Amino acid sequence: MKRESGTSKPLASSPLRRGRSTRRNFLLGAGGATLALPYLRSLDVRAGGSAPVKRLVVVVQPQGFIMDEWRPIGTGSDFTLSPILAPLEPHADRVVVVSGLDNVVTDLNFGAGGHNSALKCLLTGMPLSANLGPDGALLPQDQHVPGDQSYDVFAGGPSIDQVIAERLAAPVPYQSLEFAVGTDSYLNAQQVFVRGPDEPLGTMNDPRAAFDRLFAGFDPGDPSPLQRLRSARSSVLDRVGGSYESLSARLGAEDRRVLEAHTSKIRELEQRFAGGGDFGAGCAIPSVSVPGDYDPHNSDFDDVGAMAQIDLMVMALACDMTRVASLQFTNGQNNRFPWLGLTIPDPSWPGYNAVEWPDWHGMFHISPDPARDHPEPRAAMVAAMRWYAEKFAYLLQRMAETPDGDGSLLDSSLVVWVSEFGDGAAHWAWDLPVVLAGNLGGALQTGRHLQFPGRVNNPATGYTNNDLLVSILQLFGYGDESFGYPDVCRGALPGLV
Repeated sequence: MKRESGTSKPLASSPLRRGRSTRRNFLLGAGGATLALPYLRSLDVRAGGSAPVKRLVVVVQPQGFIMDEWRPIGTGSDFTLSPILAPLEPHADRVVVVSGLDNVVTDLNFGAGGHNSALKCLLTGMPLSANLGPDGALLPQDQHVPGDQSYDVFAGGPSIDQVIAERLAAPVPYQSLEFAVGTDSYLNAQQVFVRGPDEPLGTMNDPRAAFDRLFAGFDPGDPSPLQRLRSARSSVLDRVGGSYESLSARLGAEDRRVLEAHTSKIRELEQRFAGGGDFGAGCAIPSVSVPGDYDPHNSDFDDVGAMAQIDLMVMALACDMTRVASLQFTNGQNNRFPWLGLTIPDPSWPGYNAVEWPDWHGMFHISPDPARDHPEPRAAMVAAMRWYAEKFAYLLQRMAETPDGDGSLLDSSLVVWVSEFGDGAAHWAWDLPVVLAGNLGGALQTGRHLQFPGRVNNPATGYTNNDLLVSILQLFGYGDESFGYPDVCRGALPGLV
């Protein structure tokens, strides 16, 4: 990574859930490496006809869209991408656009603002913990924990990315990696990714710190940096293998046999990393740069930050550092998009008048409809929303051109792009915008627009965001029929899985 003048804050690795040592807990090795105790089916090395590697990538963009500029025309395989989604045209046969789903879990939260309630429920499908009793049941409104739930209260269950990461239990250094762009002091209110009830995950919001965490110590001038990377990963596996040996003495005979078989698989992985081969063929030391005055807390740098974070995330996947990665655009309040030539004010400007010249958040709340009454702000909003689509298209392109086994990273992955609102003006978590991409080893039939009836207007037959999360689990091969709060689940979305 090209480093220019400026400083960055170090970012500590996100720890895994801590608890008693059981067969299902994780061992934490040197350097923050993590490996699961015997989930033997998860050791999916590409050898001997075993199952292909599967990956999950999640992109979260706040504030929603103007839905009549986002929704494609037509359904099934006969559809035309909308003005906002037009940048995805080169990948139209690799995506599934999903519309109509409602996130009704937000109605179960009390004392939380619209943005944070919807964001925290988006990938968890669970109410905030303050609304749940010790048994996980929803408390009556007059019994929920009083106070503002917007900041230090989180979802009452794990987000889908963490559930899949734990079930995959992949033999990789990081169970998951969370990247962010455009963060501010309200990240707690915008916390999307959680390991479990009230267990928020940190995000890497500075690409300089992300590079240092993942790739520091690998000199670009080394004649074979990839060999050094493979060697480091091999030594990580070896150190964790030593933890298995110390644990073996405390196990019964049956568990010891399982552990010994698992350790053999780890040694097999070490040999494959040491020998090279086609494992991680797309792996290389990433080359990204940021300007000397780059400020990860200033949304004026979001274009630079997004490109750098996408490059780092793709290479972390290509180097098999993780099988689950996410990118969260965390600033949905005062974005300005100066690289697009837009004039969107900052509320801190002297003389700022929210009525005459609304900021980015204020644009969404222009009443009654930005289409009829305020064409100029609407045009700026569409341009900015297209920018998000351009970044998503860039992510798909980078994954498609990165080799992975017999195909590309996009072939082996499911990429999910979501937002907490459909209509951001009303803070309605209905008719959510969803784009899925990738092939996940053949599990997902792409090149379609699927429109579903929502639960709000169709209580008996409509579908929810929770049903999308169930579908994601089933695409990964799991048999779950519900996810998150079970009362709002109908099951997997028909035709998607």
